[in-house]
Parts: sequence; C-alpha cells; structure tokens
Amino acid sequence: SVFTILSFIGLAMLFGSDLFETGIQKIITLSENGSIYNLWLDPKLDILVQLHPFNYTNIEAVLAGKEKPKIKELGPYVFRQRITKANVEFHGRETLTYSENITNEFLSDLTNGNLEDDTIITPNVVIFAAIKQARKMNMLSQFTLSAVLSRLKTKPFIKISAREFLYGYDDDLSSILRKFVNFVDHESLPSFGFLASRDGLMSDRLTIGTGVPNLNNLGMIQEYDGYKDLEEGYGEDCDNASSSDGFLFPAELIETSETLHIYRKFVCRSIPMEFHKQIFTQQGFPAKRYLLPRNIFTSGDINPANKCYCEESCLPSGVVSVAPCYYDAPLVLSQPHFLNGDQILLDNVIGLKPDAAKHTSYIDIHVSLVGVPVGGAARIQLNVVVKKSRYVSHLKGLTEGMVLPIGWANLV
Repeated sequence: SVFTILSFIGLAMLFGSDLFETGIQKIITLSENGSIYNLWLDPKLDILVQLHPFNYTNIEAVLAGKEKPKIKELGPYVFRQRITKANVEFHGRETLTYSENITNEFLSDLTNGNLEDDTIITPNVVIFAAIKQARKMNMLSQFTLSAVLSRLKTKPFIKISAREFLYGYDDDLSSILRKFVNFVDHESLPSFGFLASRDGLMSDRLTIGTGVPNLNNLGMIQEYDGYKDLEEGYGEDCDNASSSDGFLFPAELIETSETLHIYRKFVCRSIPMEFHKQIFTQQGFPAKRYLLPRNIFTSGDINPANKCYCEESCLPSGVVSVAPCYYDAPLVLSQPHFLNGDQILLDNVIGLKPDAAKHTSYIDIHVSLVGVPVGGAARIQLNVVVKKSRYVSHLKGLTEGMVLPIGWANLV
C-alpha cells in the first residue's frame, strides 16, 4: 500500500544514503511488478463523482426573447468511480503505454434525486453543434438544414430524464447525424452525456515515463495516441508544457514547489496547478496543496498565452473552448457557476452563485520522493456557446455568443 511505501522511504532516509539510493529508486520507478507500479496499476482508491445538472425553468420566455434563462442546480447525483490501467506495454525500461478502464457505480443513498423520475430541461447540444457547422456552409445547405430541423421539430432545449442526461440521449437529429458520420467517416459518434464517454475501457493510449533512468520523467506524458503535442488540436502556438497524467509526479517538481501540469483528455488541454501552501492530511501526512490559477481561463484578448484557444474570436474570461476534442461542437469549460469569470457570463443567466469554497479545484501531493496525490477536488463545469447561422433561425431568442451552463462535476 501507499502507507507501506512511504514508511520504507522514511526508514531509508533515516538509515543511510546507500539504502536511499539503491532501494528507494527501485521502489519509486514504474518497473513491472514493483510496489509503485502495482499501486499505479490499481490504486484501489474510490473517487466520488458528484454531478449537478442545471434545469432551465423558463425556456418559452427565453426563446420568445422576453426573459433571460433561469436555471436551477439539481443533484448531486453521486457515483463511485474507479480508474485502473489496462493493456500496459513496456517499451524497454524508460516508457510504458496504457489505457484507462473506468467504472462508475451509482450511489443512490448519497444522491439527492432519482435517475428515472427526475426530468431535466437542458440545452440540446446536438442542434447547437449542427448550427455551428452550418456557418461554414453555403446558403442552400443552410436552408436545407433549417428545413430538416423544422421537419424533425428539433428545439434548442430538450426535456430528458436524469439518466439520459448522465449516460446519453438520442433524438431524431442525433440519430441522423450518427448514421451520417458512420457512413462518411466510418466512425461511431457517441451519445452526449456527462458519463457517456467516461465509462468502460478507454480507446485512448497514453505513453508515460517510468522514472528510469531519470526520476524527473516519472509519470510524465511522452505521447497521447501517438501524438507528442498534447494540444495539437489548437495549433502550434499553444503552450505544450510537459504534463503528468495526474497519478504520479516527479519528486523534484514537488520539492521545488514548481507549477504542476496535468493533462486529461476530457478537458482537452494541460491544466496548470500552482503551489498554495503546506498542509497536513487527515491521516497526518505532510502535503503540498496546489490550486487551479484564478486566471486559468482568462480571455485570449487579455492574456496572449490563451490566444491559441480562441476560435473565430476570443470568448469572455472564465470559459475556454474544448471544441477540438468534441467533434467541433461549441462546448466550453469553466469553473462551476462561472467562478472567476467575466461578469457578462453571470449577467446572461439567472440562478448562479459562484463560491470559491465550493467551486475551487485543488490537489494535495505527499511531500516525499514519490509525488503521490493524497487528496484533492476537481471541479469543472460544461457549457455550450450560442453560435448562430444566418439562414437557420432555430436559435431565435438566444443572443449570439452567450454561454449556457449545462452542469458541473465535483470529483473528490
């Protein structure tokens, strides 16, 4: 266990550098069947995933252009998530490649609500995505799409069950698009849902360093699905910082309190975490706490480092596009309730209450050579941005560029 490993490290540091250099380095690298390797392979740590959908309560008035959207936070719907590593391949001693296997167990006793009985009115992401693509089409193609949407009676908001919100839903438009994508690209288009793409064996392949011969490459991503550029979907100008997969960190980064970078595919970019303070965990371990920077999603118009995440134009501070990772759909991420975002994001909807104590993300790393996370909370909100098309009127009543919250997740 992690406690056994940390105890051994303490003894090694106490009784001499020889044991420290030889024994410890064997333990803290990802060598097959080693202690850290087995811990990394199956951490046996449960992540509580608390999901909060936003329910829209006045869509008729919104689409008539009479009122701002009013939303109410529901949930949480709680799941126990476990992530293990599968199909591990070693490339010599220096790197290995793996896939993640994710299981989500619904915890009804911790949930405020019912998956079957609860209904949610939420933005229909499929129509927003289709109309965004229509902007690139000629006039005739746009009129054709408009006719199809009218024939299918597709609306900007859809009423679905909590289960459909979480696991994915199908309407007539998404069924047609799925068949079209499969025919043209021979690719399976997944259903849209908070957990739809984060359940089961992931197809993505990550290659990371094992810590041999250099401990500073431990857990650091070398390639993602064969690409060395983790943010290649955004272009060459994005800061492609050396990133961890989030399960292990090199000791030197922790010792020097440098900014950590964690890459997760579902957020479509490398996320920096800045050192905040030293703490002691509930188990009594000394740890360093790292926070998500306040300016993480500052508009590219203000922060040139974020300019590469802009599409046609830059979004307001507080949100960032993840379109390259989601079939170019107009999806954007933010902190929950637009925490630290531009006031315009809050002014466009009614019902949000940002709270730093509830909505800030952090990670606690043990102060040792191992660089093992021992606590934390990842809090992220998914939204859709309105991208209108000149000859498709189905988003009438919504303002161009406004950001509509869908829901947020708290992983602890």
